[in-house]
Amino acid sequence: MKQWPEGPSADPEAAWERYDSGMRALREVIRADVRAAHVGLGIVIVASVIVGAFAGPVAGALVAAAFPVVFLVALAVMFLRGQPFGSIIRPA
Repeated sequence: MKQWPEGPSADPEAAWERYDSGMRALREVIRADVRAAHVGLGIVIVASVIVGAFAGPVAGALVAAAFPVVFLVALAVMFLRGQPFGSIIRPA
């Protein structure tokens, strides 16, 4: 018999429902879309210019290099949300 954290009288269906509701909430929290990606791009560009003006071009380039990393993280989040690969790449 499977051991449940709630004890031997636990309801497996209720446990799965709690798990599913938690996963839905997590997916909503880490949701990424095209608008958010463009806002992120704007923030990275502005930050890169500011850092480049005050700290030097190398530091600005390092901040600008963060954009591809942020982009790849957004793609990974969309992939983990369960979206088909074609619909992930299309907006990109």
